[in-house]
Amino acid sequence: MILLENEPTYQEWGFKLILPSHGELKGRKRYYRIFYGAVHWHTADPGNIQKACVPFVQYGKEENFERARNNGDIRETYPCHTLNQDLDKVMAAMKELREKAYIRNQTKKEHRSMKYSLHPQSLVIVFVFM
Repeated sequence: MILLENEPTYQEWGFKLILPSHGELKGRKRYYRIFYGAVHWHTADPGNIQKACVPFVQYGKEENFERARNNGDIRETYPCHTLNQDLDKVMAAMKELREKAYIRNQTKKEHRSMKYSLHPQSLVIVFVFM
């Protein structure tokens, strides 16, 4: 078994900020930060990294995940209580992020398979610039 102790707990690949129906702290708006990316379960399942959607509470609109965490804008120590009236928006954001990641991964696979394609009849070399 490979232990990945140095892996960060969260590696964000995409996110959406959603304004909830209620919530503010000292004049700063509260948002649901819908995280999509890799989650490493260090002690619960060492060496195992999973793709996941995680709703966080975030105050302010900082887009950089690590900066928002370091500033204390993202609350990691308590659960994100999703209000009943906001549940459809949160679920739609999760679905959208997952679908975008799937499309992005499929596109990368297609690009990798096309990189050095040579069609013997027309002698066309396909170059992919990324």
